[in-house]
Amino acid sequence: MPKKGRGKANTLDPLSLPPQLQTALEALYGHYEKTFQLWDKAGIRVPPASLSLQQHVHIEAGLRFHFGFQRENDDGSTTLENGRFALFRNFDEQWQSIPASEHASDR
Repeated sequence: MPKKGRGKANTLDPLSLPPQLQTALEALYGHYEKTFQLWDKAGIRVPPASLSLQQHVHIEAGLRFHFGFQRENDDGSTTLENGRFALFRNFDEQWQSIPASEHASDR
């Protein structure tokens, strides 16, 4: 994140990430997805690992973009914002937890 945005971590909108960060996340996910498909085709039942290290806690918004989050509405209710990368989602469309044992390609 640019220095000017660091102090506003609690107001970061995961769906309004800087284009450079979105591009980087999409590139990393694209590589992961290709590797996942190759492993799946080869019969490797354990998915490849994906590690993401952040220099600052402000990049947490990027992780929420990855995995999904609940957006708080003005009336206090929440709306599910599913993660943009299907293989990394922790929840389905009904916000039900996806069991760790479920094969990611079956989602």
